[in-house]
This record gives sequence, C-alpha cells and structure tokens, in this order.
Amino acid sequence: MSELKGKKIVQNIVDLWSKVYINQVFFVNQMGNVWCYEVEFSKPKNQKPIPEGTVKVFFTVMETADGGNDVEFNFENESLKHKEGNTMRTAKYEVSKKPIWQFLINFFLKGMDRFRPRKEAQN
Repeated sequence: MSELKGKKIVQNIVDLWSKVYINQVFFVNQMGNVWCYEVEFSKPKNQKPIPEGTVKVFFTVMETADGGNDVEFNFENESLKHKEGNTMRTAKYEVSKKPIWQFLINFFLKGMDRFRPRKEAQN
C-alpha cells in the first residue's frame, strides 16, 4: 500500500459521512504496515470563510497479510476506537436514525455556536 492509496481509502469513507461539512485528509505518518491520517471537518460560510470550529478524526489504515485493509478511527478527545462498519452497539448509543459519527460531527460543530460570545443588541 502507498500513502496515496491509504488517503484514498480514508477519503472514500469520509465522503459518505456528510454532504454538509467539508473535509480535508492529511497524511500523518507510516510505521511498518500502518498508515496514519488526520481528517478535519469544517463548515465555512460565505460570511465567515474561515470556520471558528472544526472536528478532527484520526484514522489508522492497516494492511493485512491477505492484502486487504483494516480501518480504525477515533474522534478528537475520544479514546474509543471505531472500526469501519462496526463502530458501536447501535441499540445503546444511537441517538437518532443517523450513524453515531454523523451525530458526533454535528454535535462538535453545531455545539461551537453555544460557546461563541453573543452580540449585544444595538440601541
């Protein structure tokens, strides 16, 4: 596997996650048959092209002995590792009909609005 092939694997996964948020995939490093990537999600707007909040997801792509790939990922500040196609027990953690990763991205990015200072009303 190459750096570009791993990046394409990660990009194909995150492209399915959201049509609202943009993402960028960055290669971090490689150790043996393990490639590490960082994906940053944001939602720039015309009024604010540089977003105030972003969400990072860290991916590990491991080449298996049979030539396949195993993909794991975790969200920033979270220690729980998810596997592609097998993230969590959905009956316990599913918040809506959306997958948990979609909920987490929305929570982190939309949640940033709660912490922004409010503009004072003009007299």
